[in-house]
Amino acid sequence: MSSVVRKGVTMAVSGDRDQAADAMEMVADAADAAADDERRVARQARAVGRLLAKGKSWVEVVDSGAVSRVLKLLRASINQLGAAARRLQVAVAGALVDEGMTTRQIGERFGVTHQRISALLSRRGAP
Repeated sequence: MSSVVRKGVTMAVSGDRDQAADAMEMVADAADAAADDERRVARQARAVGRLLAKGKSWVEVVDSGAVSRVLKLLRASINQLGAAARRLQVAVAGALVDEGMTTRQIGERFGVTHQRISALLSRRGAP
């Protein structure tokens, strides 16, 4: 348990503040991994382009596995970034509630409804 000062009053804050910081670090790690994935995607996409420039058909290119590798890398990157974004949104919403904000106020800041924030907050503590 830590504390935060709000309007001159020190308030106790649960671990959600720390979870939000951890979630932000997870976003940074996911972004780094995604950047690496994007470089691999670019290399694979250029390799496909070279095969096509050499006169290979799309059937040959697809059968070589090159397209599957590009799609697999893209899906993995999207999934990793999506998981990090969801965790961050839940953790930050929890930290904001702990600092005294209402679900409406959080929803306005996140650009979603207060019902969406309530649904997010119901996932706190869920894996």
